Amino acid sequence: MEDLVQIARREFTELPRQSRHSPARTRNLQTRFYNDRYFEHQAAFEFLANSKQTHGEGPKTLVRALLHYRDTVVIPLANLPRGTTPPESIQRAQLDFAPKPPSATDRTKAVSIRLHIDKIIEHREVYEFLQRQQRLNGDGNKTVIKALLHYKATVADALGEDGVLF
Repeated sequence: MEDLVQIARREFTELPRQSRHSPARTRNLQTRFYNDRYFEHQAAFEFLANSKQTHGEGPKTLVRALLHYRDTVVIPLANLPRGTTPPESIQRAQLDFAPKPPSATDRTKAVSIRLHIDKIIEHREVYEFLQRQQRLNGDGNKTVIKALLHYKATVADALGEDGVLF
């Protein structure tokens, strides 16, 4: 339980001033949630919106979710010997999205978060991780959705609604 609290309250580390570029570079992380097309997109959007509205932690939650997903799903999956079946938790985090029945509307929600890649170490790590995912698998947006759902299932839901998370 203590590990989950540490993950949920993870703080970010600023780079020393002398190692920063001048002026500091930022990148926008833009994600589209196809709420009327996929159940998982709607769940991820609602989770992110709730953390943003309730606690003002939307951007931090997204960065924490991506780092947690990288460390608990992507890296362990890459390190598995060939022919080895991944653990069930990793298999669940890699599933494709379930399509919703067609609807009259096709609402797409977009979220943009600024990553300070020359100022905050974790922002740089997330940016580089998403670039690799996009380059290797073409899965930048899917990675964000899967990371939010994995984080919600393994960290936020495990801690519950009692305020321990924030």
